[in-house]
Amino acid sequence: MLIVAFMALLLGLTGVYYAITNGVIKIPGLNSIIAQPSAVQTKLVKVDFAYKIKSISASEIVLVAEKGTFILPYNIMTVDVYKGPTKASPKIPLTDLKVGDSVNMEFVAGKSATLFVSTL
Repeated sequence: MLIVAFMALLLGLTGVYYAITNGVIKIPGLNSIIAQPSAVQTKLVKVDFAYKIKSISASEIVLVAEKGTFILPYNIMTVDVYKGPTKASPKIPLTDLKVGDSVNMEFVAGKSATLFVSTL
């Protein structure tokens, strides 16, 4: 009998937990948390040193420098490339990048990157 009562209590607690976490039961303050993206994710970061392209695959571009490695997705929707030091320079296709190119970069973490190629 004690085991049956314990199992019923355990099932009841599991049901309450499920209802709270899925919004079936509303608890003031618990279900009203609003996630705000951090300011870091929308901040444009301008890298003040050059990277060399170490490798390019169908899924990623690996950049290396003395300060570490940086991996970008190989995605024309999120990575822009310019032949020169600014966005006023000619825009070139991502496919023009090659291993050994020297690039400067600016990026918004998790969203986009712009490469400025100084060697092609």
